[in-house]
Amino acid sequence: MGYDAKVLTRKYKKILASKKNPFFNKEFSMEEFGKLLGVNRTYVSQFVNKELGLSFHHLVRSVRLDRAEQILRDCPECKLNEVLLECGFANDTSFRLAFREKYGALPSHVRREYREAKQHKE
Repeated sequence: MGYDAKVLTRKYKKILASKKNPFFNKEFSMEEFGKLLGVNRTYVSQFVNKELGLSFHHLVRSVRLDRAEQILRDCPECKLNEVLLECGFANDTSFRLAFREKYGALPSHVRREYREAKQHKE
C-alpha cells in the first residue's frame, strides 16, 4: 500500500489555499500535515520528497517565504517583524537568512524596492 499522489496533491493545494493555512503556525509539524492529508508520517515524507522535490523542512520554509514576499509586495509599509511572525518564522535571523537565500536580497531591501515601485505608480 502507498499513497495516491493526485489525491495528496489536491489536498495539499487545498491546504495552501485555506484562510487558516497551518504552514504559518510556527509549531506546524509533519505529523500535523499527515493528519490533514490523511496519511502517516512516512507517506508525508515520501510525498513531499518525491512529488514536491523538497524535504518537509524546505517545503514549510518555502511556503512561508512565498507568503512573506507576497505580503511585502502588497504591503511594503508593513513592519518586517509583523511579517515574519504572520508567516510562522521563529525569529528575525532565521527569516532574514532564509529570505536572502531564496530571493537573493534581504527582506528590507525587497520591501524598499516594492515601496519605491508603489510610489512611482501613484
